[in-house]
Amino acid sequence: MNNKLLRTLIGSLSFTTALFVFQACYGTPQAVDNDFLVEGQVTSRASGQPVQNIRVGIEGDSQHQYTDSDGRFSFYTVKRNNIKLVFEDTEEQPGNFAKTDTLINGSSDTVRVNISLVEE
Repeated sequence: MNNKLLRTLIGSLSFTTALFVFQACYGTPQAVDNDFLVEGQVTSRASGQPVQNIRVGIEGDSQHQYTDSDGRFSFYTVKRNNIKLVFEDTEEQPGNFAKTDTLINGSSDTVRVNISLVEE
């Protein structure tokens, strides 16, 4: 009887340990109710063409994204009012685009921002 009890105890501890390790590695699900998606496209005002490598970020926050070859960007951020998005050219060559910002509100689940930048 003692051998069976010992096996049951060790089996239960092994299962509990496995659950603990899983939770420690993968964490618990995050609440997504406070997040919203910011997405859009950056184009050149002069040519209307998409602009790649524009840094799109939130002022005062380290969170940012770079536009892809189609000028598109997307990221999730915490819902709040009056979020200042900053669009900044990261290329250091003639024809750079002027730094631009705009205010958005996180009142819906998705905010789409299409912006045309002016060349300096």
